[in-house]
Amino acid sequence: MIIAGKTNGFSRAPEDWIFLDIGFSSEAKTCGLKIFGKPAQNQSWANSCLEIKNAIHARYKNVNLMIEAPLSVTFNSKNNPVRRSFEKRGKSTRYWYLQGGAVTLLSAAYLISELYELKDHRISLYEAFISFKPEKTDHLDDASLMERGIVEGVMPVDETSMLISNKHKIESSMTRFGYNFGVPPVFIFDPPTSL
Repeated sequence: MIIAGKTNGFSRAPEDWIFLDIGFSSEAKTCGLKIFGKPAQNQSWANSCLEIKNAIHARYKNVNLMIEAPLSVTFNSKNNPVRRSFEKRGKSTRYWYLQGGAVTLLSAAYLISELYELKDHRISLYEAFISFKPEKTDHLDDASLMERGIVEGVMPVDETSMLISNKHKIESSMTRFGYNFGVPPVFIFDPPTSL
């Protein structure tokens, strides 16, 4: 069973988490994957899905899964997509519905559809937002940054804090695909200038 994670009271132990900097490519290893405190590894999208499913199968307790992809979406009163509160800094933007946001949303949707088959396990879902980087980082760096942020006490943003107007509505990015597990909290990570 997949549910939206909690905004507090969750485990900060790396061995309770899977961290995925998700990509979508036919050949390249565009996913950074860190499972239960083990070293991060670069994987293809298909291998990431398989590794995650196998890791969850091997566990008897709850699993926290953090994906660096838009897991919630916002719309205005005319039903057009609008940004979430943290997707703009100054003149820089990283909207969920454009470019890399749209690609990773689709990639995450396919992964989550595969994880729905794991009905005997409880998966708490969280979103990571790693953007506005002072310098380029790779997938392994980003997966490790997620883990480090959890251990160091970074707190997530809840769904009401994601809205820039009370006239906007928010929902899970999977709702319209038939999966309604609520709006996962978002951890906003600011990469250091040197990882």
